[in-house]
Amino acid sequence: MNSRRPPTGFSLLLVDDDPNLLISLKRIFSREPYRVETAETGEEALRLMEAAPFEAVVADLRMPGMDGLELLGRIREKYPETEVILLTGHGGVKDAVAAMRAGALDFLEKPFEPEAMQAKMARVFEVRRLKEE
Repeated sequence: MNSRRPPTGFSLLLVDDDPNLLISLKRIFSREPYRVETAETGEEALRLMEAAPFEAVVADLRMPGMDGLELLGRIREKYPETEVILLTGHGGVKDAVAAMRAGALDFLEKPFEPEAMQAKMARVFEVRRLKEE
């Protein structure tokens, strides 16, 4: 399997309180052969995951209510196989370190180029492929 392409049936959940960013993220992945869902809150994301777990989640670090680190912690508890990438518009080394220590696979600062997000997802595919082997 080519690690740059997602496996058929791969599912991705995008979580951000900015609906415009969700539209942009969904557009980045709309040509890929997998299911993409969106949620504007951590609570909504967890409800969607209860209905059908996702292989990967891309979530904003700072959201009202449940923030990205809390969401990450809950995903780690209930869905340990799900890979998580956290996003932030207020980036920095401190946030990146906190995200990685909490179990995020990766971290990306906003604004980002579509190619940067695609590269992060390619890493998710590679990590999952290696775990399956």
